[in-house]
Amino acid sequence: MSSDIAGKLKALKMGVSRRGSSLNATLEAKDIRLQLDEAFERENGYSFDYVLVFQVHDEAAELTKEQKKFSMRTILQHLARGGIETKMFYSADRGHVFCKLRVTLERLSKEADRIDYKVEFDPTELRKIAESGYEDQNIKKIFIKDEYKITPRDPFQNIFAKFDVEPRLQPAYRKYGHKQIPFRGVDRIKLLLNIIKAHGEGGCGLNLSELLKDKCLVAAFPLHDREELDKLKSKWFSWKFAPWSQPLWEIKDYFGEKVGLYFAWLGHYTTWLIAPAIIGSVLFANVIAEGTADSIMVPYFGIFMALWSIFYYEYWKRYNSTLALEWGMSTFEEEEVERPEFQGKETISPIDGSPIRYFSPQKRFRRIMRSLFFISALILLVVGVVAGIFVFRIAATSGKWKDMFTVNGVQLGGPAASTVNAIQIMRATFIVDKIVNLIADDDDEEMAKGNQVRVDLTVFDEDI
Repeated sequence: MSSDIAGKLKALKMGVSRRGSSLNATLEAKDIRLQLDEAFERENGYSFDYVLVFQVHDEAAELTKEQKKFSMRTILQHLARGGIETKMFYSADRGHVFCKLRVTLERLSKEADRIDYKVEFDPTELRKIAESGYEDQNIKKIFIKDEYKITPRDPFQNIFAKFDVEPRLQPAYRKYGHKQIPFRGVDRIKLLLNIIKAHGEGGCGLNLSELLKDKCLVAAFPLHDREELDKLKSKWFSWKFAPWSQPLWEIKDYFGEKVGLYFAWLGHYTTWLIAPAIIGSVLFANVIAEGTADSIMVPYFGIFMALWSIFYYEYWKRYNSTLALEWGMSTFEEEEVERPEFQGKETISPIDGSPIRYFSPQKRFRRIMRSLFFISALILLVVGVVAGIFVFRIAATSGKWKDMFTVNGVQLGGPAASTVNAIQIMRATFIVDKIVNLIADDDDEEMAKGNQVRVDLTVFDEDI
């Protein structure tokens, strides 16, 4: 009996020893990963920027063809091919795997140089360079002064150019963050996504939208930078800030130019609505006092609103142009950026002999014609449905179905037609968005602007 107890105690001690060793190894691995993360942040000035979420499947789970083709291992291999570093961990219920992504500053710089990513110059550094000149390259010193204060804008302010990895240009770029790097958080995310989507050398060749649609991924989203977000909240999330004093530059630097421009318009619109709100309140009081909607002030209010709409729009165009200049978006429409999803065929440029990707104009034309056919059919379908709703409204309100849609003396034909119209608008918008995106992806448009404009115009037409 005593020998059995001794044997059990010995086994227990060995088990405790093994678990202790395993625990120590786990703690050591965590400590090493923490040190690596800290070293990365010290060297680059930031940490992880994006997250992919994978589903943990049971061994007996039935996977689709796409899920087998783009397994977690395959996707990670593609990411590694693009120079993207990953950090993975389980969710609390161990039903998902979170994969955080980041790339080094050197890799970001190479990608920005490759796609000619536009960045802003630092006015102070740019002035120093201009006033120093390059005598060895026969570039004289440039001195610009505004003695009479003709403009409040510095001559070296709001100057943007394509990023270049050339070492002598690095001091000239505007710097961000405690590490003073030339890329904002939103720039890093854009460049990271470009690496993920890009085909060819250096790219991962992954279409995140397709992976999400095929359920190879559960989610994909950017990470907040807590320090930058807290600074933005302190300047923005407060009742003491009026609509016309939003921190638009901080919003733009954190969320990007498109979001910044939206809030600029929202602030402008809200500010301009103050005058109609005040005058409208006076008009409402006058209508209540006179006891009729045909108040003497109504025509004058109509004239005021007509003038207001003109001035509101014209001043917004001025404000929009100013922001476009300050944010480097003046030539946004003229800039051609290659879509990362564009594949084409590898060939040699007949101009300079460099490797390019080529797509046959004849094939592009056929695909465009096919797209136009489907879009025209969709538009005709929507027009037909709307016409049918109008016929239904007439029949239900004054035609042969009037009695059918009259309940207890209440006519329900109009509300019924409006409800059907609302449902068809929601369904049509959903269907059109899906079809347009499928057509746009299949078009293999080379330039991002052309592809986006085609999608926007199509959806705009359908929404109208």
